[in-house]
Formats: sequence, C-alpha cells, structure tokens
Amino acid sequence: MGYNAYQSGRLMEAEQLWRRAVDLGDAVAMFNLGALLEGRGETGEAERLYRRAAARDHEE
Repeated sequence: MGYNAYQSGRLMEAEQLWRRAVDLGDAVAMFNLGALLEGRGETGEAERLYRRAAARDHEE
C-alpha cells in the first residue's frame, strides 16, 4: 500500500503507511522509508532504517 501511495505522488501517505509497517518489523518498509527520507535529505534516519533492514537480511 505504501508503494502505491508513493507511486501516485502521495508521499505523506506513503510515509505514514511505511512507518506503521516499520513498527511491525517489516524490512521492505524500512528500506522504502529509508529511500523516501534519503530523497528528502534526512540521511541520518535513512541510514538507521537501511541498517535495520539489512539486519533482517533485506537486500535491494
């Protein structure tokens, strides 16, 4: 759902959906939210999310 929102340009909605999924431990959501935040220049939080995703064996 987050990816569909992202693709449709509804970035705030995508962020909210991915943050909920991250709270549930979803590694794909961690990676996707990290990419969204990196694109906004929020590299510190993006890096933390990438590391969490990697710790769950998610690779892009």
